[in-house]
Amino acid sequence: KGIWRTTRARERGCAAARGEERDSREGCAAARVSRPFAPSRLHPVEPRVERLGEHALERDPFGLAVEAERHAMQERGRRDGAQVFSEDAQGRRAFQLMKGPVFGQLVLADEINRATPRTQSALLEAMAETQVTIAGERHAIEPPFTVLATQNPLEMEGTYPLPEAQLDRFLLKLLVARPEGEHMVQILAQTTTAPVTMPEAMTDAGALLAMRAVCRDVAVATPLLERVAAVLRALDPADPQCAPLAKRALRFGPGVRGGQSVVLAAKARALLRGAANASLEDLRSVAAPALLHRMALGFDGEAEGVALERVLDEALDARLDGVKS
Repeated sequence: KGIWRTTRARERGCAAARGEERDSREGCAAARVSRPFAPSRLHPVEPRVERLGEHALERDPFGLAVEAERHAMQERGRRDGAQVFSEDAQGRRAFQLMKGPVFGQLVLADEINRATPRTQSALLEAMAETQVTIAGERHAIEPPFTVLATQNPLEMEGTYPLPEAQLDRFLLKLLVARPEGEHMVQILAQTTTAPVTMPEAMTDAGALLAMRAVCRDVAVATPLLERVAAVLRALDPADPQCAPLAKRALRFGPGVRGGQSVVLAAKARALLRGAANASLEDLRSVAAPALLHRMALGFDGEAEGVALERVLDEALDARLDGVKS
C-alpha cells in the first residue's frame, strides 16, 4: 500500500506539472498573437550616418584596471536585456523588458575576452549603433555612451578573443604597465584599508556632450590629413605604396576607422594642451594607441618575430617626415 500511495502521489505531481506547462504555453501563444511579427522592426530602412564611438580597450596583465573597475559587469546572464514572461497579482500575464547593464552611459567591461561570443556580439551592436535589439524591437541607448573594457593577455584558457570587427570599434587600446616606486606604495595603501568614500561627480551628461562637440571643431591642417592617409596606405599590404616591412610582415593593416581615431584623438590632445588646432606631435602621440590593435601579423611576420610597434614606427618615420606643425 505504501508503494501504491507513493506512485499515485508522483502521478498527481506530474499531472499538475503538465497542467502548469500547458497553461504557460497557452499564455505564450496568446502573447504571440497579441504581438504580431513586424519585419520593419528587425530591418529598419531609415537612413543613418555612422559616427565613430568613443570606446577604450585596456590591455591589463597586472589586474590594475580590474581593481579600479571591480563593479563592472559581474552579474551573470544577458548584458543587453531580455523579454521576461511575468504575471502580476491579478493573474495578468505579459512580457516585460528587463534591461541589462549595457543600458548605461559608462559601461565598464572587466576582462571582456571572457565574455561569450553572444555577449560580445550584443555589445558590438551597442557600440556601433548605440542601440540594442531585443525580441525584434530597437531600444536606443541614452548618450553619452562609452565602453571602457579590460582584457588580460596572460590567461587564454576559457577566453574568446575579440574579433577584428569588434576591436575596430574601440577608439584606443591602452597598455597598462606595471606600477613602480611610489605608485606601488599608494596602491598597497589604498587597497588594504577601509573603503574610501564615493567620488563626487565632476560634470554631467550635457556638459560632456558639449565637450565632445567642441573636440570635433578643432582644426587639422589638410597636409596633416594627407599624411595620416599616407600612413594608412603604408600599413596596407594590398596597397602599392605599402612600406616594405609592412608588406612582408602584416596580414592586414588599419582601415578608415583607424585614421578617424588618430584624428579625433589628436584633436582631444590638442584641447588638453590648450591649442585650437592639432599638430604633428599630437598625431604621433596618439598613433600607437589608435592603430596597433587594428593591425595583425602574417605568417612571415610571426616567424621572424617582428613587433607591430616596429612596423608602425617605420611607417610613421617614412610618411610623416618633413611635415611642419
